[in-house]
Amino acid sequence: MHDELLRARKMNKEYIDFTTDSVMKEVAAYYDRHGTPNERMEAHYLLGCTYRDMGEAPRAIDCYLDAAACADTTATDCDFYMLASIYGQMAKLYHQQLLLSYEIEAHHKASHYHFLAKDTLYALYEQKMIAGVYVLQNKRDSAELVIKKTIQSYRDFGYLQEELRTTTMLMYLYVEQPEKLSEAKQLMDRYETMSVYFDNRHELPSSMRQYYYYKGKYYEGVNNLDSAEYYYRKVYRPEMCFADYDPMYRGLLSVFRKLDKTDSIAKYSQLYCEVNDSSIAKRDQEVTARMAASYNYSNYQKKSAENEKKASVFKSYVITLLVAFIIGLILFGILLQRHVLVKHEKQRTIERMKAEIALLTREYEGKLNQLQQRKNHIRKGLKPFRKSWDMPRKRTKDFRPKTKSHRKSFSCSTPSLKKKGTSH
Repeated sequence: MHDELLRARKMNKEYIDFTTDSVMKEVAAYYDRHGTPNERMEAHYLLGCTYRDMGEAPRAIDCYLDAAACADTTATDCDFYMLASIYGQMAKLYHQQLLLSYEIEAHHKASHYHFLAKDTLYALYEQKMIAGVYVLQNKRDSAELVIKKTIQSYRDFGYLQEELRTTTMLMYLYVEQPEKLSEAKQLMDRYETMSVYFDNRHELPSSMRQYYYYKGKYYEGVNNLDSAEYYYRKVYRPEMCFADYDPMYRGLLSVFRKLDKTDSIAKYSQLYCEVNDSSIAKRDQEVTARMAASYNYSNYQKKSAENEKKASVFKSYVITLLVAFIIGLILFGILLQRHVLVKHEKQRTIERMKAEIALLTREYEGKLNQLQQRKNHIRKGLKPFRKSWDMPRKRTKDFRPKTKSHRKSFSCSTPSLKKKGTSH
């Protein structure tokens, strides 16, 4: 699984699109069981990148949220750079979904964690992106504050060229406000004097030629229309797509209207309409795609909410069963404890009664012994008197036969006496 994680990491760094989620799902599941917080975070992050490349923005966002939840921000080895990258990717997906408030929050967190990762340049970049979102929300005051703060931060950290590039965002805001045209000119002069992006002919590369639109807009604002036309035309670059002609044609049309050049007005009105139609068609496609993605996201959120509700009901059911089981165990424990206590109390009572019986038995035996000893003692004391008692008994025994003979003789003489009496 470690090899698969390294392979996915390499693919992501080399901007090779993922086409299936089967491998990364297994990798994420494996590291959920066996990985460190940083490994779990990276596995879920790469799974989110897989869904991003597959066009499944809602699932990608969920994976990014899971990845962020895996991070242990209290640990000394926490990969703050990875965590910042997660929120940076979330910001891009929120932008595609037109979830601008969520995008701002994601940019804030990405900037915060880039600072913790000691990656100041990217931290300030994420901070600058917040200003762009405020412009889309038409919160120009908020955008201006963020841009000024970012410019000052670039200056404090010594990033001069990044500071100068960021000033073009202020130019964009200031050329639309007549009262701030002088400030816009000061920014432009400093930009042209100190920027390293101008070549020997004082020309900007193709990717940065939008600056000439700002300068043309400035000269139009101060009513220097020839200079305005010159700089509007400098927006052009050979490889620019058709829709990118929009600012150039819009600026030239505005100038020729002020100059009241009807032929040029007709020409650039037609060109501007064609570009605008193309832009509208492109925007319609983007809006449709975003609406579809937003619908998918909302539908996914709805399904997630339903699943969470079901999971919550099941969880409540399980908790209820567990609580009932625990209460049953507690009651069983109480009854068992009472039974054990009663049993022990009975046992103690029986032991106490046995002890009392044993004590009484010993006392009884002691009493018997005492009585026996007294009896023996009395017998021993009466022994001398038995001899004197035996002599009268013997005499009485000897006297008994004599008494019997006398009785017999007396009984024989009694009839003769009766006869004599009768004769008298």
